[in-house]
Amino acid sequence: MLRARGIDLAVVRKELARIEQAILAGAVEILDEYGGFPVPDRCHTLCDMKTATVTIRIDPRLERRLSRAAARSGRSRSAFVRDALERQLALDRLADLRRRITPFAEARGYLTDEDVFREIS
Repeated sequence: MLRARGIDLAVVRKELARIEQAILAGAVEILDEYGGFPVPDRCHTLCDMKTATVTIRIDPRLERRLSRAAARSGRSRSAFVRDALERQLALDRLADLRRRITPFAEARGYLTDEDVFREIS
């Protein structure tokens, strides 16, 4: 088992591959420092949850696109934006994890995604 700074790189490689596959498959994943947990692709009700309100400014063209996309998906604009935000945060987290482990991967000769996929396939 190869460990760097207390991190088992084999486990990290497997987790990154799993996360990438989930994201590529359209699944929404939110990751925290201690692992990941799946988030349902739809939030049917927030009445039992503590929520916060966020106000954003968007131009009229983007508002029309949002309204059409939400209508096509059968969700409210709020649910549509919430899902988009969760996806973006998951992608940002994945990018951060990749950035943090890249030096360790490169030290082991993993220079591209294909190198990693070849190893775990």
